[in-house]
Amino acid sequence: MTPEEITVRCDEFTDDSLKALSLWMSRNSEGRRASNELQA
Repeated sequence: MTPEEITVRCDEFTDDSLKALSLWMSRNSEGRRASNELQA
């Protein structure tokens, strides 16, 4: 799911699952940046 899809359907998720997803997404984006910097 994209962040936009999650936002549209946010009422289908519990507060805890939204917090966990937010944390995962922030960590995942940090990992991608580090990976991209290593490749440059």
